[in-house]
Amino acid sequence: MEPRISKSNSIPRKTTNYYLGEAVIRRQFNDVDFYFEDENQQEMYYSIMNKLFGDKIKFEKIFITCGKPNTYRQLKTHKNKQKKIYIVDKDFDGLLRKKKRGIGNLFYLERYSIENFLAEENSLKWLIVSKKPTLQRNSLTLPYNSLIIEVMKDLRLLTSCFFIAKKYKLHKHAPGFKTCKLPINQFLQGTDSISATKVDTYWEEVKQAIINYYPDKDPINILNSAKKSIKYETLTMDGVCKHIPGKYFLELLRRKVNTIYPFMTSLESGQMKFLLADKCELHSLNNLKNDINSYLGIT
Repeated sequence: MEPRISKSNSIPRKTTNYYLGEAVIRRQFNDVDFYFEDENQQEMYYSIMNKLFGDKIKFEKIFITCGKPNTYRQLKTHKNKQKKIYIVDKDFDGLLRKKKRGIGNLFYLERYSIENFLAEENSLKWLIVSKKPTLQRNSLTLPYNSLIIEVMKDLRLLTSCFFIAKKYKLHKHAPGFKTCKLPINQFLQGTDSISATKVDTYWEEVKQAIINYYPDKDPINILNSAKKSIKYETLTMDGVCKHIPGKYFLELLRRKVNTIYPFMTSLESGQMKFLLADKCELHSLNNLKNDINSYLGIT
């Protein structure tokens, strides 16, 4: 009897080898090949990179490595190659001192992931007006600063828990233990707030895992240290926000905006990311832009 194939497994997926082959085929169209980790977001990354480099560099395609481990594997062959630029999420790598050094063509984002750069006030207002053109951007009652701070407050303890789980490799000690891959719905209270009770429950799971696998460690000291590492009390975009997993940050912000403007609920997360990327000024990525220009010798 033929084994059954699930619906999800029946959908063809592009493999890492596919993306490698695509890069070879498309080389003639690019002066420089830009590589990112995330699958299914090539057009969003193209929009961002075209905004940063479109006036200086010719490229028609963004390439995908399908994850940071694959990025590092490719760099064993392509280390310091002038025409291949690899850009990876910061994740918790800086805090954990896991960033790779001495690779000229490898660049880390300065915040957790690309989503952490997309929540610009003007682009959010444009998004709202695009869904209801009778509104005017200048007259919108969007409490932008309050919303950003609210999102950061909601997510900072959960981020501390994720950081601890990553630092102590709880997923390896306890197979199935999940961190940032957990859906945000698991921690929601209502539609637009994080439940303190649910986060506390998750912290208890983290604490118990620490007790089980690191009996010489004090979980409370570990939590306090984590809070200090991620600038728990510094509610700014370059404080705690740069350590918050971007998919959580942007999704919770989307939900809070939807509460203020209910007609925005039809806008899905993926659509929101793409549209924000297209409209953002992205001055927050100037350091990345300057570093890559310097590496390529572009003035």
